[in-house]
Amino acid sequence: MKSRLLPILLLGLAACSAAAPSPTAEEFEPLSVLVSPSAGPMKPALFACAALKGADSILIEEGFPSPGLGQADLVIQFGEPEEFPHFTAALAAEGLAVAVHPDNPISTLTDRQMQGIFSGQIRGWGKLGGDKGSIQIWSLPPEDESSRIFSSDVMDGARIWPEALIAPTAEIMAAEIAKDPLAIGFLPLAWRFSGVKVFPLNQRYPILALAEEEPQGTLREFVACLQGSAGQSIMARLYSPWQLP
Repeated sequence: MKSRLLPILLLGLAACSAAAPSPTAEEFEPLSVLVSPSAGPMKPALFACAALKGADSILIEEGFPSPGLGQADLVIQFGEPEEFPHFTAALAAEGLAVAVHPDNPISTLTDRQMQGIFSGQIRGWGKLGGDKGSIQIWSLPPEDESSRIFSSDVMDGARIWPEALIAPTAEIMAAEIAKDPLAIGFLPLAWRFSGVKVFPLNQRYPILALAEEEPQGTLREFVACLQGSAGQSIMARLYSPWQLP
């Protein structure tokens, strides 16, 4: 999928506008930051920057972004949205991987084989040189960015087999695959689950910070922290820096 991220915004603390007067106790309302489940490994960096920039003024929650970003002041998500809001900033690069049980003898999977498996056209591992048995397909919820990316770029728009089991989170999917030698699913790479064998896909996608308006004050400093050395040093444990293609 060709990136539409032009331009990427980089926020420098020197560019911050003058701080607004501090609100009174009656006026105070914490800033809302929503992180999608697929971008969950971003949380250590988010919490670290929130602590540096005012933990009491930033509320970080997990959930699926609503159309138009809902009520959140800032949304952190995996991959590009269907429609870009006014403000978009890239934080890191992420990928997807197909995951199987560690005892699965399959050593590689082609794009055509993955399409055949997840569409339900290939129903047995024996057809791919693996052990006999029906393939158990796992998917993430359709509103999850990982599902949208996988359907678009791996399945080429084809529907994932309707009898696939749906895991509400990547953690649950990985746990189920780790228990079932016949299972297969797809996960964001940054989760780094040790109980499954993964086949990383080649494409990389951005982890984005999205907002309806350009952040100001504390929220601007928070995004700048994520793009700066404090945030990037934490993200580097799991993510790669994002660079425009």
